[in-house]
Amino acid sequence: MTTLPYIPAGRIASASDKSRGLLGRHKTGPRDFLIDIATRAGRSDIVDTLGGDAGKKASRVKAYINHGRWVANCECGGAEVVSPSDPIFMCLSCFNAADKGELRKVEFPKDRKLIEAVLLNRKEPGSRNWEHNETLADLKRQNADKGDKE
Repeated sequence: MTTLPYIPAGRIASASDKSRGLLGRHKTGPRDFLIDIATRAGRSDIVDTLGGDAGKKASRVKAYINHGRWVANCECGGAEVVSPSDPIFMCLSCFNAADKGELRKVEFPKDRKLIEAVLLNRKEPGSRNWEHNETLADLKRQNADKGDKE
């Protein structure tokens, strides 16, 4: 299984890693990456939104781990890498059309660091996956079944 170029060794990747790894010039974080994409798409309304907080009326999205990256899905079918350090979501497919372009808040699990620790015991970064219905015990059992450290 191929590892994505921005997946760091020793931790679960976030939007900050993606923005630095794919577009090295975005050194300050995922918002700069999003602003660049929105600008290129001619969406000045979105650029203004990206400087603020998540909209109070905007719907929330839940983060999950896919191939060693924190990700959240949009109802349009899009998915974006997200960051626990800046828990905002802007779908680059529809620019959060259902929420009229408002930034959306990302919900991370309360036991995020424990989930990450168990997944980091997996030798293959592409097998570092977690869904909301999975418990820590489930993840540890999966690790044991694969011969990875629990």
